[in-house]
Amino acid sequence: MELKEYIGNLQEVLKEHGNLEVVYSADDEGNYFGAVSFGPSIGTWNEEDQEFSSEDQFKEQLEEEIEEGVPEEERSTFEFNAVCIN
Repeated sequence: MELKEYIGNLQEVLKEHGNLEVVYSADDEGNYFGAVSFGPSIGTWNEEDQEFSSEDQFKEQLEEEIEEGVPEEERSTFEFNAVCIN
């Protein structure tokens, strides 16, 4: 699902039901639920590895590379392609 569709779904819920508490499910079987505690994070999602690297993690890595004197053309680059909701 892409962000625009997700936001559209949330807008419909808000319109129909008001300002509800937001929770998440750890899996599709309902084995665990928890309160959403954090705002969204932008980052890079690797579906094959099931890993998410946040923008903050990228910034930290970039700062380390700058401190280590890594030339600009050799520094890590990220293409942000996902939003993590919690």
